Amino acid sequence: LGNNNTNVSIYPNPMTDIATFEIPENMGPYYIFIYDVLGNVVRIIEGENSKKQTIEKVMLKNGVYLFEVEFLYEIGASEGRYSGRFIVK
Repeated sequence: LGNNNTNVSIYPNPMTDIATFEIPENMGPYYIFIYDVLGNVVRIIEGENSKKQTIEKVMLKNGVYLFEVEFLYEIGASEGRYSGRFIVK
């Protein structure tokens, strides 16, 4: 999963109950794909123009996860994608 210059953050990391994805303003609609360490998609979150999206631990088992945010209109994003990782405890 490649990164570009668009900053997407998730906090707290590691998460214990609820975590928040913070999306840059003016990025348009997007999808957040969450993958387990085997590369399986375990959750997809759809967002419009909201700057924040939350995820609850009950949706995920303890472990390391990768995420990829795909911006549909690529406004202000060089490739329209951002990826990272987070830990669930």
